[in-house]
Amino acid sequence: MKQIVFSLLYYIGIASCGAQGAQKAGRDSSLLRTIISGVANGFGGGVVRDIFILCRTPVLFEVSTLPAIFIAVTFSLIYHYMVRRAPHRERDYELWTNFADSLGVSTFIICGINNAIHLPIFYQILSGITTALAGGIIATIINQKHISFTLYQPIIMTGTLMYFLLEKAYASIAVFVLFLYLFSATQLCNHEVNRAVCNALRSLFYTYNYCQVQCIYLIESNFHFNYRDVHINKQNTKGYINHRIFIRCHRFRFC
Repeated sequence: MKQIVFSLLYYIGIASCGAQGAQKAGRDSSLLRTIISGVANGFGGGVVRDIFILCRTPVLFEVSTLPAIFIAVTFSLIYHYMVRRAPHRERDYELWTNFADSLGVSTFIICGINNAIHLPIFYQILSGITTALAGGIIATIINQKHISFTLYQPIIMTGTLMYFLLEKAYASIAVFVLFLYLFSATQLCNHEVNRAVCNALRSLFYTYNYCQVQCIYLIESNFHFNYRDVHINKQNTKGYINHRIFIRCHRFRFC
């Protein structure tokens, strides 16, 4: 039963990776590029792990991997077709792929560590991180896009280390904790959630800045306050000394 559940989550992850590969390729890309991007996004991490860490023939080229390849290709084409048919729904599709990705990445981490279980500790952790992250990096390079450092990378690295430590002492709950952590943490990479968090932080910043300005006016009446540049200029015998307390309000951005 455990193996069935694990296989199901693995194929869910492969499907989400195929869809995300199509998303990186863009809705105006050709079908061939969409398929290559989907397969690279789903299996690139395993190929890099097998070649450079485990020093063996990549699992991608084995017959047993054909069902997973078929799923990756199918969902990359489905995503491509759905986005071209209804481009205004692309954000909704992205929400579902992010949700599935939080499940699939967990299985990739477990696969990576379990495949390198005979190697030293460092290689086990490196294998888990590589299996989870390398495919997305390869797909980004294939589509000639800029590789940006976001919350996603440290979230995966922390999850890999968390699973490795828990699996040694608390094997029965290690998988559960990993799934729960990644499901909640990877949602921070979601645009909708990220936008809501940023708006809340921005509101807190402006509220705090407003209160700070009022206090400055009331307490430091001998200061010359310039709101646009957010500087305090205090006059003394040698001239003006600038005391920068905030960056410019209209340039402040969390996202």
